[in-house]
Amino acid sequence: MSQALPNTLLTDNGSTPMLADARIDGDTIVVSWTDGMVSAFHQIWLRDHCPSGLHPSTRERLWDWSAYDLEINATGVAVTDDILTVSWPDGHVSTFDADYLRRRRYDDAARTERRPQLDLWSAEDIVRRTPNVDHAAVMADDNALLDLLIKVRDTGFAIVRNMPNCDRPDTDWPCETVARRIAFTRETNFGRRFDVISKPDPNNQAYTHDALLAHTDLANREMPPGVQFLHCLEFAAEGGESLLVDGFHAAEELRADDPGAWTVLTTMPVAFRFHDSDWDVRWSGPVIALDVDGGYHEIRYNPGIAAPIDVPFALVKPLYRALTAYAARLKDPRNVLAFKLRPGDMMVFNNRRVLHGRGAFDPSTGPRHLQGCYVDLDEWHSRIRVLQGEHRLD
Repeated sequence: MSQALPNTLLTDNGSTPMLADARIDGDTIVVSWTDGMVSAFHQIWLRDHCPSGLHPSTRERLWDWSAYDLEINATGVAVTDDILTVSWPDGHVSTFDADYLRRRRYDDAARTERRPQLDLWSAEDIVRRTPNVDHAAVMADDNALLDLLIKVRDTGFAIVRNMPNCDRPDTDWPCETVARRIAFTRETNFGRRFDVISKPDPNNQAYTHDALLAHTDLANREMPPGVQFLHCLEFAAEGGESLLVDGFHAAEELRADDPGAWTVLTTMPVAFRFHDSDWDVRWSGPVIALDVDGGYHEIRYNPGIAAPIDVPFALVKPLYRALTAYAARLKDPRNVLAFKLRPGDMMVFNNRRVLHGRGAFDPSTGPRHLQGCYVDLDEWHSRIRVLQGEHRLD
């Protein structure tokens, strides 16, 4: 299935703008479009991206970067029938169609357009527009599946309603069946799937009836799981409300109110550790991680498995001050979405953005049984691209 191109690439009548003209300008080639836009491409970039340099089946590059002349200068350019033709000094000719170039513009405005516009939220805001999808629709219809994928990508979570019960625990669980509609599941030291129930001698706080502070799972791993699925099978116990907090929204609040604390948490690694009789898994990373463009990449936050603080002496108190400031925003009732899952509900959330927790519950008043699994974010985003048809681009 494919969808229309993003609106930023289209003209008012829904078609891709055509190439109007091209000219050589120093080390770039400047392209003009019929909608008035002008785009510059470095000549070395065009030589590198020549379609002839790709294997016809794998679409992988046939050469590496050591082969390029950094000062290469085209001997000519032309636009004919919506195709850009570039002639090179060695006699080679590269051709690029308008759609290829339009999608790969790399000026600041184009790169901004391509970034998903994240929907940051407080509890007060999201409670009025909780993203919901229906299980049967997700399983049967690629459009409904894409809707789920985009909701979780942009808002950080969604609730799948009307999930079937788990009649045969020895086979695929319903949460796994939905997860495998997207990709393969992520296996960890807790297995490829897990029951969230109160049990004796637990090796994780989730397997108790105690309250759980809002946290991200497996902050002790180099790459924490991306998207978590938590399917409610039974819930008759008193208490046990689920909690969700948008960690990116809380980080934005911290940046506005306390930029010093924000800087500490975006630059200083904090160590986390899980250990039991069989495992000792440790990793350090910033609590608030940024991507190369300065946008939010992930939250790594789990006080329950925080390892002993080990930072330079002079930074101990600044780190604690920053952690305290961020924790206060994560616990602010205005940021905490609290609700009680019903049997047949499944939370699906970006574990590296949306923190989750629960209130304490009384197991003597009835069962509380959830089942869970993970899918990583690179598979999640891959499925979006495939459903949108992007994988068919050269």
